[in-house]
Amino acid sequence: MNRGEHADRGGTVDTGGSVGGAVSGGAGASRRRVGRVTTSVRPVEELVSGLEGGGWRVGVVSGGTSKREALDAVAAALAFPGYFGRNLDALWDCLTDLEQPTALVWAGWEPLAVFAPRDWAGIVSVLRARAGAGEEEPPFAAVFCVASGLGAVSIDTEAEPPTPSGPAA
Repeated sequence: MNRGEHADRGGTVDTGGSVGGAVSGGAGASRRRVGRVTTSVRPVEELVSGLEGGGWRVGVVSGGTSKREALDAVAAALAFPGYFGRNLDALWDCLTDLEQPTALVWAGWEPLAVFAPRDWAGIVSVLRARAGAGEEEPPFAAVFCVASGLGAVSIDTEAEPPTPSGPAA
C-alpha cells in the first residue's frame, strides 16, 4: 500500500493528493460524496482541512478509553442534542438525523480498541452501518487516524530488562 492509500473493508481508498478524495470517490470521480469508514496516516489538521474544503461538516474526537467516554466525545464532536442516550441505539438515531455530509475524524482510538474491544466493535459497527446507509441519507464518513510510522517510538536497547517483583515461583 502506498502513502496516500488507506485500508478500508472494501479494499483500498486512493486519496491522491486530496484528503477529501478519501470520502468523495477518489481522483477523477464525480463530485458525489460517498460515506465510508477508513484509516489515515495524515495529521488530523490536514484531514479536517481537506474534508471541510470538500464540503463536509467535520467533528474531531480525541481519545476515549471507555464506551461512555467515546460516546460522549462523539456526541460533543458532532453536536448531538442533549437528549442523546449514550448507547449504540441512540448513536444510530443521531447519526441518521444528520442533515448534511458529515465526517468524524478520530485520533487516539486505540486504547478503547485494545482495552474494551467489544465496546469498540459495537461503536465501529454503528459507524460502518451509517456510512453505508445509502443515498437516502446525507453521506457520513469516519476516519481513524493511525500512527504514520515508528519514528516517534523510542526504544532503549541498552537498558536492563525489568526484574519480576513478588515471590518467586
